[in-house]
Amino acid sequence: MPKKKQPIKVLYSHLGQYKAIGLAWPDDRVIAIDKRIKGLTKIDVSVHELLHITLPKLTEEEVTKAASEIAKVLWDMGFRFTDNG
Repeated sequence: MPKKKQPIKVLYSHLGQYKAIGLAWPDDRVIAIDKRIKGLTKIDVSVHELLHITLPKLTEEEVTKAASEIAKVLWDMGFRFTDNG
């Protein structure tokens, strides 16, 4: 039986020191999202970093394009973050 993957851990922090609004560590299954971003950008960055974890062989360009398209659909469907995470 295949080994069960550990859940993806999501961290919220100030990422200015990294000059980034999102980061991913696929081997550790961890993403970090800058806690200052809001709205559609927060959805886009979250999906972007999750794609890096779930589909690590995609190029940065492929991840960026897919994340933006998914985020826009989620936004149009009414998805919003309800917490301050």
